[in-house]
Amino acid sequence: MAYRISVFLVRSGPELLEAARARWPECRVREVTFPFQGMAVASPLLNDEAEDAAYEEAADVADALYGDLLTWSRSYPEALFVFVDVEYTLAGCECEGYVCRNGEVLAKTRGDGARRRLLAFLGVRLDPDERFPPLEPAFYHTPEGVHHGDPETRRRPE
Repeated sequence: MAYRISVFLVRSGPELLEAARARWPECRVREVTFPFQGMAVASPLLNDEAEDAAYEEAADVADALYGDLLTWSRSYPEALFVFVDVEYTLAGCECEGYVCRNGEVLAKTRGDGARRRLLAFLGVRLDPDERFPPLEPAFYHTPEGVHHGDPETRRRPE
């Protein structure tokens, strides 16, 4: 089984969270509270076991999110957005993405270390296994407002 998730992340307050929910109602929008205050917006999960129509619909949303983010970022010229596309397979994962601000692509990367390089723009330092909850599907299937805490301890920091 393989699956793909497309996510963008940004340091932000509640006003951007609500604007993203209105702009992308078919996506999952969640607050991020650790290691930065902001949000994550994820396209529907692309699962290779899904029916063809469902897969195509999810792929269309993921592709639109990829392109729409550049345009939408112009509405928030001071915000730095990081788009990450991760495909998980039994053999590992492939990652690519870009960083943008005010409609301009500042960096683009793919391949080994891409996740680490992209998240560094938000000040996120990954451990050797490169896990980051907002890039994992389970993050979007928990109740709103659940704190996902420090990835080392999976608890809320004291």
